Amino acid sequence: MEKRQITRPAFAALLFAWLAGGLLLSGCPFSLSLPDDIVRLRLEENCPDWDAGLLYLEGRKFDINTPAEHLQCALVVLRNAIPSQVHRTAIPSRICFLLADRLDKKDERRERFASEGVGWAEIAISEGAGLDGAVHYYLAVNLGIAVYDNTTLAVKNLKRIASELCKAGKLAPNVDHGGPYRVLGMLYLLAPPWPQGIGDGDKALDLLSMVVKHHPGHPLNHIFYARALVELDEGDEEEITRHLKRARELVNTDAWRALRERYLKEIGNIAEDAGIDIHLPATTTSSK
Repeated sequence: MEKRQITRPAFAALLFAWLAGGLLLSGCPFSLSLPDDIVRLRLEENCPDWDAGLLYLEGRKFDINTPAEHLQCALVVLRNAIPSQVHRTAIPSRICFLLADRLDKKDERRERFASEGVGWAEIAISEGAGLDGAVHYYLAVNLGIAVYDNTTLAVKNLKRIASELCKAGKLAPNVDHGGPYRVLGMLYLLAPPWPQGIGDGDKALDLLSMVVKHHPGHPLNHIFYARALVELDEGDEEEITRHLKRARELVNTDAWRALRERYLKEIGNIAEDAGIDIHLPATTTSSK
């Protein structure tokens, strides 16, 4: 099948921002420059017939099970569209996150998609989306992926990531099943403690306990809470086992099929660290 090569967008109004230093270039809105190392994409002939207007509606439905090909088609459309309402939302940044998060950590495209997601979020904020908590959330999680392999950059950006997650939590605490506080809780758990970093075990446990209580339908909420209980030597075996079992039950439903193997591996790692055998089958066909 013939492919249409998408190179540097030919439009003038929506030149994408490269935020290597976390700063927007000065100038008119959307009059910015596209990074040289974005992931170059081909627009397949069988891409859905989307435009920016349709993506404003359809993009909200994208999730972890949306085919990568569809997400890439949507990203190409957004890169080439004239400025519109969709560019002032979290949708472009979320698409980049969904593309980056499913890739192996060794895949160089992971960091590049995430870096682009940071840029889209910055553009949305500069265009008036500062009160949209989802924009701050996807800025934070994309930034976390973008600096993951660079210790210096990761440490340098810890406070910024935490700040964006706090903003997201205040504005949209329910986005991504409690995502802002789930990620912030893990940040407090894994970061170095004061004075080197922002790590705080008590804050981590409080946030993750709150998230799993209010959003019990996301397996990561149970996985992260169980991890915190093990790392901080809190809770008993029964409590840790309960959350690992619940996470595994959720993971084995169709809703989480795209990330099933990754989540099952993490559940197994936590169980091993805690010396627990949760006695559940590896996979099921449940779609409840």
